[in-house]
Amino acid sequence: MTKKYALVVFLFLFLIISTYYISSGVDGTVFEVRAVNSSCNYKVKEIKEEGKNYVIGGYIPDTEYEVLNKKVNNITIDYINDFKENIEGLTPLSEDAKFELQFTFNSYEMENYISFEIEIYSYTGGAHPNTLIETVVYNKKENNFVTIEDLEKLDNNILNKLSEYSYNKLKQNKILIEVNDEGMLKDGLKPDDENFDKFVFSDEGLIVFFERYSIAPYFAGDFSILVPYDVINLNI
Repeated sequence: MTKKYALVVFLFLFLIISTYYISSGVDGTVFEVRAVNSSCNYKVKEIKEEGKNYVIGGYIPDTEYEVLNKKVNNITIDYINDFKENIEGLTPLSEDAKFELQFTFNSYEMENYISFEIEIYSYTGGAHPNTLIETVVYNKKENNFVTIEDLEKLDNNILNKLSEYSYNKLKQNKILIEVNDEGMLKDGLKPDDENFDKFVFSDEGLIVFFERYSIAPYFAGDFSILVPYDVINLNI
C-alpha cells in the first residue's frame, strides 16, 4: 500500500515519541530528529538554522538505510550551500524580512522500493520565490537508486510512452487550458530524459513531477501525473 505522508500530517496526526539532535557538519547547522509512531521505517529530521539575514527550516526523512540517508542529506546540504552562496552580501528588502529556504517531503512505498519527493522552497530576494522538486527512488533489495536512465534500459521506448500519455492527460487540465500555452506544454513533455527524470514509484503507478516553468508559466504552479504501470510495461 502506498505510504504518502505530508509533513503537516506527521506533525499533527502522529505521536512524537522521541527527540534528539545531531550535527549536519554544514556551517553548524543542527538537525532535530523526531521519531514518529508510523508504519514507515524512518524518522523525520527537522532542519533549523537562522542567521542574521536568513532562515532555513523544514523536514527531510531519516531512514534505516545508510546509503539512502546519505543521498537525501547530500541533496539537502547542496541546496543549503547554494542558498548561502546566493545570498552572500545581499540585504533583505526590509528590516523584518529574511531570505528563506524550506524543505518538505512526501514518501511512497511500493514492494522493494522507497521513494521520496522533496520540495524545496527558496526565496533569495527575486520577484517571487522558487519552488523546486527533487525525487529519490531507492531499491531496498538491491541497495541502489533508480533513475530515468535505468527505466530506459528496461524499455527503450519509455520516453515516448511517457511523453504521449502525459500530453494527452495534461492537455485536459483546467489550469493548463486556461494558461493556453501549447508550445510550452509540448516542449516540456518532449521525450527527453530531463523532462521525465523527477518520478516516484507508487502502488498505483509511476508518478512524474513537473516543476514550475517546465510545462507552464510560473503562476500556473507545478504539476504531477500518475502513469499506470500497464502503460509503460515496466518489470520492476
